[in-house]
Amino acid sequence: MSRLYVLTAFVLLSLILSCDSQSTDEKFPCNGVFFMEIMEENPKQVCSSTIEYYLVLDNTLHLSVLNNELAGKVVFQISLEPYTGPATYELGQNFKSNCELIVQGSSDEFYKCTSGTFTVEKAEAKQLEAEFKIIVEGFYNKKIIHAQGRVRL
Repeated sequence: MSRLYVLTAFVLLSLILSCDSQSTDEKFPCNGVFFMEIMEENPKQVCSSTIEYYLVLDNTLHLSVLNNELAGKVVFQISLEPYTGPATYELGQNFKSNCELIVQGSSDEFYKCTSGTFTVEKAEAKQLEAEFKIIVEGFYNKKIIHAQGRVRL
């Protein structure tokens, strides 16, 4: 009877752990500190193992991620002002907080947030846990891009 109990407990624990890791992988499917999924006709994932610049001080939070691609670079930048602690911040043209997506390569383009959110779960001097959903518009090509992602620094 005790062997059956131990085996059942082991199977249940294995199932719980596998479900937990699957949900984490779905939210953060790459090795690194930054993940962004660009959702368009040809979806693209951007993963980065480093943060180029991060500062949380007084009432500001700034983040910049640079990812080298085969055809150039992708830069994601966000600035939250005023930053008041963990919360969901609205992004877009009518808010002080903003973000941009810069694509450098054969055809440079600068995308500005038209709307979106940046949810800070934790922000300290050397730690940031956040997720975002944004809609950006190209400066030159006027293309609209939907993207979402996470930061785990």
